[in-house]
Amino acid sequence: MDKYPKSEEPTETVGGSEGQACTAIAHEFSNLEFIVQDFQPVVNQGKSRVPADVAGRITFMAHDFLTQQPVRNADVYLLRQILHNWSTDLTMKVLQNSHERGLDDWKNLFKTADPRFNFQEAKQPAGSTLWIMTVQWEGQWLVRFGC
Repeated sequence: MDKYPKSEEPTETVGGSEGQACTAIAHEFSNLEFIVQDFQPVVNQGKSRVPADVAGRITFMAHDFLTQQPVRNADVYLLRQILHNWSTDLTMKVLQNSHERGLDDWKNLFKTADPRFNFQEAKQPAGSTLWIMTVQWEGQWLVRFGC
C-alpha cells in the first residue's frame, strides 16, 4: 500500500477475491467503502476473514465478472490480476459487461473493447512489480487496473 498514490482518494471501490487488496487499502484510507466481488464460495471465505476494524466498510457480493457488472457509478473498479492471463475474448468480455500484454497491447485492447475507453496513462510505482493504468470512460468514471 505504500506504493498507492495517497492524493487520489476514491469513495467506493469494487474489487475481488477474499478482499485482501480492499482490506489493505481500507487500512490506509479510512474514508473509503468497498464492495468485494467473486464467486460465492470465495465471498463466503472473505467474509469470515475480514478484520473487524474494517468490516463495516467492506461489503461482499457474489458475482461472475464475465457477466454484466451490477454495481453502477462506483468511483473505482479495481481489476487486480485478472486481465493479464486470460484470452483476449474473455478479457474483452470482462471490460465490456489474458495473456501478458505490453503497453501498446493494453491501449489496443481498451480501444477494441469499446472506443469510449480513453487510455490516459500507465505508471509503475517505484519499488513495485505492478503497474497502475488509468482509463477514462467518457469522462464519467475512472478504472484502475493493477497488473
